[in-house]
Amino acid sequence: MPLLPAPLRLQSSFVWKNRLGGLVLILAGIGAAVGFGWYESGAVKELLDQSRIWQEGTPAWRTEVSGHVTSHDFVLNEYDLNVTFVDANQVSHDNNVKFDTFIGKVDQEREPMVHYLPNDPDRFALSWAIDAKTSRWSAIVFMAVIGIGLIGGAFTFLGWLALRRLSDAKACASRPDEVILRIAKIVPTIVKGKQTGNEYHFTGHTLAGREITGKTVFALKYEPLFADAAKQAVLALVPQENVKRPLVLRGDFYPFDLSPDDQARVRAAIAARIAAGS
Repeated sequence: MPLLPAPLRLQSSFVWKNRLGGLVLILAGIGAAVGFGWYESGAVKELLDQSRIWQEGTPAWRTEVSGHVTSHDFVLNEYDLNVTFVDANQVSHDNNVKFDTFIGKVDQEREPMVHYLPNDPDRFALSWAIDAKTSRWSAIVFMAVIGIGLIGGAFTFLGWLALRRLSDAKACASRPDEVILRIAKIVPTIVKGKQTGNEYHFTGHTLAGREITGKTVFALKYEPLFADAAKQAVLALVPQENVKRPLVLRGDFYPFDLSPDDQARVRAAIAARIAAGS
């Protein structure tokens, strides 16, 4: 006999939190990937343009460089340089050059030089930036991996998990197997030296005899819906389509919406099943 009343209804807050949150996270991930990709494409275009100008441009008569470099753990270095050079017509030009290097650094002991386009002196290449070309390519790749792969990918993955969580809950609400799972161990979850919750590792079998193993995490203020007084077993719903992702109910039956009377009847039915040895 089923323990839970049918049909089960998901709490609206759970539905909207995961549906809206999942979509927002996926859009944020796509936006981050596009944004970083656009920014790094500009860096690629600038580096290629400077390389061409260095090969084809005219050397400046005199070059002076000032500015600063910001180093992040000596791995990523950000250069913000003010460049002044005098062209063949004795006209002085003041411009700014910004670029990043990964691992490598500019040898600022070397005398700086500028090559510029005679028909457009504002387009120029600084020798320091050209000498660090390999490290600049590395920085572009590094930032692309961080921005597109890690940040964009992380947001997208979290959004996908939220939508999958909602899909699994809907599957459990329609045609689930109700199973009692035994707790194998409880592992505290620690964030920055502080316990934020508990990770419950469980094992059991479906009604058809298929083995179930897995884990679930509850915040410190919550517990799973225990099936026995010793708190060694929990109630879980298993989608018939996928036994690998059982949904362990929270102590207040979240994410499902049950009335207090229904909750009391379910607890009594669970106790009766445990007492009967089911």
